[in-house]
Amino acid sequence: DYHFLSSSPCIDAGTPDTTGLNLPPFDLDGNPRIYNGIIDMGCYEWQGVGVDDLYNTAVCPVLYQNYPNPFSSSTAISFNLATDLCRLPQIRIYNIKGQLIRSLECGESLSAKAPMYGDYSILWDGKDENGKQLSNGIYFYKLSIGNTVVDIKKCLLLQ
Repeated sequence: DYHFLSSSPCIDAGTPDTTGLNLPPFDLDGNPRIYNGIIDMGCYEWQGVGVDDLYNTAVCPVLYQNYPNPFSSSTAISFNLATDLCRLPQIRIYNIKGQLIRSLECGESLSAKAPMYGDYSILWDGKDENGKQLSNGIYFYKLSIGNTVVDIKKCLLLQ
């Protein structure tokens, strides 16, 4: 990764006079080449947020899109617990009518891991609470931490 850290000496270290340099108006990410009145040294222009800022400020849990999607027999539902303050995550599956179909408890599989942050994945086999195979259709899965809903995503079951 050749993006800048917030402390990079290459920020604002380019030449102040860009006349005749034939620089493209944008860097490789599509950001304006001149930011803060001067160009940076490198192929990317620092936009006020460094790579280190992005990694250090991620303190919220994240729910990822399931894979595969659509699925036929099972799908992996992945999420990230960004801090050790996240306790007892729970995945709940709902049908298109909003009815609870299945609860997937994540706490037991995570309790042995310390610290409890990072990426996790849980498999859903396309079945309801009673072990009955569900029919084709759109289903929603929700990640909750305690009583707080983190995010809701949809998936497609095709057999």
